[in-house]
Amino acid sequence: MAPIDVLVAAGAAQPGPPGYSAVIERFEHQTSVHDLPIDLSTREIVDLYAALNAQSLQGIIKVSIVHRSDGRPQLRIVTDRRVGFGSVGRGADRLFVRVRPKIDTQRFLELAFIAGVLPKFDLQTDVSVADFADVLRWMLELFVGSMEKMIATGGLRPTHERVNRVLSNRIRGKLSIPGFMASLAKGRPDQIPCEFSALVLDNAANRLLKWALAATTKMSRELHDDALVQARLALIERHFRDVSLVRPSRTSLERDTVLPPNQRHYAGVVRIAKMLLLNFHVDSSPGFLPSLSLSMNMHEIYERSFWNLVARHETDAHSKPAWRLGFNPLEGRASQLSVQFEPDIFVRGSTGRHPMVIDTKWKNAVQPYQTESMVRPSTSDIYQVATYASTVLRDQSTTKKCLAVLMYPSLVDCTPMEHRIAVGDFETVIVVMGWNVSRPPHEEIKAIWARLESLRSIEPAIIVPPKDEGPVRGTMVDVAR
Repeated sequence: MAPIDVLVAAGAAQPGPPGYSAVIERFEHQTSVHDLPIDLSTREIVDLYAALNAQSLQGIIKVSIVHRSDGRPQLRIVTDRRVGFGSVGRGADRLFVRVRPKIDTQRFLELAFIAGVLPKFDLQTDVSVADFADVLRWMLELFVGSMEKMIATGGLRPTHERVNRVLSNRIRGKLSIPGFMASLAKGRPDQIPCEFSALVLDNAANRLLKWALAATTKMSRELHDDALVQARLALIERHFRDVSLVRPSRTSLERDTVLPPNQRHYAGVVRIAKMLLLNFHVDSSPGFLPSLSLSMNMHEIYERSFWNLVARHETDAHSKPAWRLGFNPLEGRASQLSVQFEPDIFVRGSTGRHPMVIDTKWKNAVQPYQTESMVRPSTSDIYQVATYASTVLRDQSTTKKCLAVLMYPSLVDCTPMEHRIAVGDFETVIVVMGWNVSRPPHEEIKAIWARLESLRSIEPAIIVPPKDEGPVRGTMVDVAR
């Protein structure tokens, strides 16, 4: 059986849209297990694994195939933090993969804008985004429309670049001595290699846009087969005939681009091009079927949007301060070991307020079907924020209390909980909260911050543990009231 037929027969995939044999559709942070036909050969299992384990799809889905005790092969498909679209295979045998966020599409776009993952733009498109499946078409239309607007506004602009050319019987700029000596050795003293500044279209911004055009054309063909979009892209590409096709480095994509005055009208389309290229992955490794994907990291969207919203309420908040945790050798003269760690948000203590560290955790979300509207933190998360708090108490000599907050995503309103740990005169208050990401983010963060501010400003009595119960004692208290 072909891999596509195996997936459909096992219920792991459904018949695909036009141009695809099948489609796998999942939500983020979801695990599904499917029993495969027991008579599958080893070759068929290998082909199936190769089809699903394409490099560009590894960020969207992860697969494993194991044998049960009765010998039946079992397929396990796991999605993690990335949402988006992927394609694997050739021609009519292609498999389409779509991983949706757990929040609705409009909320996803709103948080992506707040996080800065989607750039701000003023282009009005005719594409309505009623479902997550429309996001891909909307993003392609956004780039194509922005390119058309940029060309209509000011067109492609050259910039002064340092270029190397071989001139005939004349020199311009700086002579290349090694190149000129090579010309002499060949009996061509009239050929003079030199370097000079010239006004050329083949500059950094235009090369970035040409690469984005090539990537968008491939996305349009493989992920969203739209003849009209492809025709518009082909017309735009004619303006870039004299521009080299050079793949930009990830560092250059993540770095802010400073445009010269004559390329200021590039600003909007450059931001959109970078967004697409940072989230676009293509692979044609030997032994794997060709594949590509366009995906976004939901952890990054949640974390950045939370910080950007918090920064509007607290001007003294710091994002990811670099702290060091030192270890001293117990014996010998070994050098000291130090580990750097970064809490997501740190707010210094002030008059009437205790310091606070916040760590955002997006491993799982509280679902509406769960019987308890309560976040259940992992042990490692609790140890992590407790370490952050102990570092604050050690370094902040003016305070004896620190608030350590674990913030989890939620699709329902959750009951906040706290756990107090007192050691001598020092106290750490671990607060577990849920951020209901299905609600309007500005209102939700405003309510969360008001709750945290009230906890920071309250000065409860220090818990002193009995001597016979050891130096540390914790109590769980409902702070919802």
